[in-house]
Amino acid sequence: MAFMDKLNDFTKNVGDKANDVIETTKLNNKISSEKAAIVDLFKQIGERSYAKYAAGEATDSDNSELFAAIATHSATIREAEEKIKAIKEAPAAAPAATPEAAPETANASLVICPACGKQNQPEARFCCGCGGKLEAVEQPKPKTCPNCGTAAEEGMLFCAQCGTKIE
Repeated sequence: MAFMDKLNDFTKNVGDKANDVIETTKLNNKISSEKAAIVDLFKQIGERSYAKYAAGEATDSDNSELFAAIATHSATIREAEEKIKAIKEAPAAAPAATPEAAPETANASLVICPACGKQNQPEARFCCGCGGKLEAVEQPKPKTCPNCGTAAEEGMLFCAQCGTKIE
């Protein structure tokens, strides 16, 4: 029964890590969309200011609602970044009582041997514990902006830095 308890603990730890990754990804997507909204607001400010300049009018007071919206988006970004920091700094679950008898806790960057459960570096082709062949884990290639090269997160349709459409 002790083995099953340890296996359940291992499974729970892996599930918790997966939930943390999912939550972090959602927060990063939120940050990206908030940054894109700020870029759009800055664009509107520029367009308004130029139109007033071209007409020979004053340009200072008409953008106050856009400045307030930028402050709101910036606060949302800070909150999401703080949540990500809290997730990353959260203490890991306690290890099993006898680590040599329990399956090793999975690390997102490590490859677990299907034969013996030993952790291996991602580039390893054979297990360091039993010598068995490891299946290659293909990492998804991150999307980048075709214009400026900025990394694009999953779900982004436009670059947060330059506004170019992400293909």
